[in-house]
Amino acid sequence: MAENIIFLITDLDLGGSPLVVRSLVRGLRATGRWNPTVISIKSAGVVAKWIRLEGNEVFSLHARSAKDIDAVRRYCRIVNHLEPQIIFSTLVHANLLASLCKRALPICRYVQSIHTLQDKPNWHWHAQGLISRAADAVVAPSQAVLNKIAAYGHFTRGVVIANGVDVEELDRTAPIPMDELPWDAGRQIVGYVGRFDSVKNLDRLILEFSEALIADYAAWQNVHLALVGYGKMEPQLKSLARQYGIRSHVHFCGPTAQPAAWIKRFDVTVMPSMVEGFGLTVVESMACGIPVAAYDVPAVNEIVTNEDSGVLANPHQPGALMAAVFKLLHNPEARRAIQERGRVLAAERYSYRHMIEAYDRFLNRL
Repeated sequence: MAENIIFLITDLDLGGSPLVVRSLVRGLRATGRWNPTVISIKSAGVVAKWIRLEGNEVFSLHARSAKDIDAVRRYCRIVNHLEPQIIFSTLVHANLLASLCKRALPICRYVQSIHTLQDKPNWHWHAQGLISRAADAVVAPSQAVLNKIAAYGHFTRGVVIANGVDVEELDRTAPIPMDELPWDAGRQIVGYVGRFDSVKNLDRLILEFSEALIADYAAWQNVHLALVGYGKMEPQLKSLARQYGIRSHVHFCGPTAQPAAWIKRFDVTVMPSMVEGFGLTVVESMACGIPVAAYDVPAVNEIVTNEDSGVLANPHQPGALMAAVFKLLHNPEARRAIQERGRVLAAERYSYRHMIEAYDRFLNRL
């Protein structure tokens, strides 16, 4: 008989953590050993729709604020009804709710998870440090995240399970048709996929791209920047591109449910963020055979080895990220070697199958 497991998450809007939860729910149900249900603290987002379409149950607590007592009551009623063997919470608000309600609910195993390294708001980390000891285990996608939690508190058991991508599905994904691309054929495309959020460092990316383009126009005139995603910073980023005089070289492509379709049209994937808890886009790009330029920062450098499976840039050196991009665009031999190594790593270490197997083993041990 399948064991009941609840995945509690802050929201199910389009983003890295909700997509990981979706993958876990789908994969664990397929083993036949787990009966997963998802609870979103906020109202259901687009990822909730996808989870439901795949035949899995999703509840929304519709919390209006952090002090919404009605949402807490709704959560307790759902848990009491489902009687889970495990509650797996993801992101600090979900971890707080699960730990605060623990004594009022049936006895089960509690697992907490964090998928980010961003410093602000700082109270998140202090809160996580206090509640980590309430969990039977803390799971993180990288050692860097576990180290960050440990700096603020104590946990009984820490486990690193890398996020995974469906390599076979990525292989099957067709690139965006040429006639639907917002740039002319023959351009070299440096691409980003993700949220347009201040922590993603996209303003610095646009600045450094503009400086490279202006400093050596002959070398960079055929290079365009493609930003795939959405977020509150989009108007500001468009304004910056106009301000720097490079708007014709920067394309805002909108959100997508199939990142690989865009990634396969990139010549280089760029990761300007310095606070990734893992770097799912990095792995997706490696699996698609697209080389990655990123900053040499925790979590990302657990995936990418400099000039072996990608090129890492000094985050404290202005212009270093564009120098890494230039190296990949203009060194075909090194580029081919990095592409091949990236494909192998994605298949051997970061496949969806490996992730599900690792979670299945871990949950069974609980």
